[in-house]
Amino acid sequence: MKAQSEKVMQEMTDKEVRKGAVIRFWKEFEKLNFLTEFDDLLWVSLVDALTVYSKEKILFTFRDGNTIELPLET
Repeated sequence: MKAQSEKVMQEMTDKEVRKGAVIRFWKEFEKLNFLTEFDDLLWVSLVDALTVYSKEKILFTFRDGNTIELPLET
């Protein structure tokens, strides 16, 4: 029971940390004007990894753990 309680508390702490990161990101994002060119800082703050499986398939992994798979047209 204690281990389960500690696990839940850790999950809550992790969520609070992620919430803080999202809030900080959003505040910085609101300061930005419309993007007209690639922004290194924005890219680094959002994307954790980019996995290329083939010429037709790329997987973006974001810092929050979410992923998006994009098919590419050839």
